Amino acid sequence: MSKTRSALRTNVRTILDEVSAADWSDAQINTELNWVYMEMYTAVVEVYEDYYRTNKTSSIVANQQEYALPDDFFKIRRLEIKYVSTDERVKANPFKFDQLSRSITSTSYGSLSRPAYELSGDYIRVLPIPDTTVASAMLMTYIKQESEMDEDDDTVNIPFADRYAKYLIKGACAQLLSKGQQEESVATKYEAYFQYGLEKMKQELEERYADGPKMIQDTLGQSRNFTSTRGSTGYIN
Repeated sequence: MSKTRSALRTNVRTILDEVSAADWSDAQINTELNWVYMEMYTAVVEVYEDYYRTNKTSSIVANQQEYALPDDFFKIRRLEIKYVSTDERVKANPFKFDQLSRSITSTSYGSLSRPAYELSGDYIRVLPIPDTTVASAMLMTYIKQESEMDEDDDTVNIPFADRYAKYLIKGACAQLLSKGQQEESVATKYEAYFQYGLEKMKQELEERYADGPKMIQDTLGQSRNFTSTRGSTGYIN
């Protein structure tokens, strides 16, 4: 099934037994689909934030300390920076304003072992302050915000959408029934199904590294399973 806004809306109408608009307009259904979509997005970020990881390069400017964050910025994962065009970027360390023991307006490394940065509102502040303009000096790796579905051919961006989009549909149905004060008991059931789906999705996404066998490690050398064999690594197979 296509996971476009149009297809999701059709599924909502099917569940609500309203093939053509009567109680709910397309615009009302679109609104609830997007509200639930954003809730599902944040649930994914809780356990699988790197699904939305992206990169952006930007320049540094001489004597400028603050730089605007990307419009779709949500969380920072890593910042690399270079102060000389011929150098390689190095990882910058995060710092908190209250914990900094030196001047925040410094143009030298001083006691810093590497560059540092601080998030301040919609800006990122780097330390030391650059004394030279360098193109593509910063490489920011961050978790991006997802946009709402604005057009009927926009699709949801969640892992394994073929499995989890059904919860989004039920969540939208719950909101519509509740706001329309129709079938409150059914709305409650759909909302419970949606919340169950969110938890199930997070549980299934949490262990996303599936490389290698699962095993038990006996760190104390006190295995009570005498039918098992132990190699030199201390692992029990």
